[in-house]
Amino acid sequence: MKKLLRHRFSSRYFIMTTLLHPKVSSPRSSLPIDFSQGKVYDLQEIYQNLNQRLFGGKLHLRIGWFGRQTFRYARSAVLGSFHEDEQLIRIHRSLDRRDIPQFFMEYLVYHEMVHSIVPREFSPSGRIIFHGKKFKEYEKRFPLYDRAIAWEKANAYILRGARLNMGTENGRTQ
Repeated sequence: MKKLLRHRFSSRYFIMTTLLHPKVSSPRSSLPIDFSQGKVYDLQEIYQNLNQRLFGGKLHLRIGWFGRQTFRYARSAVLGSFHEDEQLIRIHRSLDRRDIPQFFMEYLVYHEMVHSIVPREFSPSGRIIFHGKKFKEYEKRFPLYDRAIAWEKANAYILRGARLNMGTENGRTQ
């Protein structure tokens, strides 16, 4: 009985402190979204800049952080996602760090913005293809695409949760 009450009160505390907080909301997604400015990166500023420069200001999306500041080492990690129903971009909070370069954050936000304008493709068997030919064409229009992809490949271990000290210019420090 004590365990049940403790669980009940802890969930109420979570709802009161997290979900009802004015800067945090949960628009039909499984994790709360934090629309506040990060410690290092301001997602709204990155989004607005990219929207004006590369999309002519035509997109009307929301963007916010999800997840914890750090995550354990994993084989793969979701760095960001686009939710069509909510017109919402989510970026993992663990990327709000000084060792993640600005151009990579911009690429990641751009990648999710492209999801909002390129419809999903389907394979002959009916499987959804999220990153089809048309998507990749749009994605490669990002001005620093090659540099961002190279940085991502060189630093995949960091993006999966490893904590190492590295440079922000082109990848690892020598």
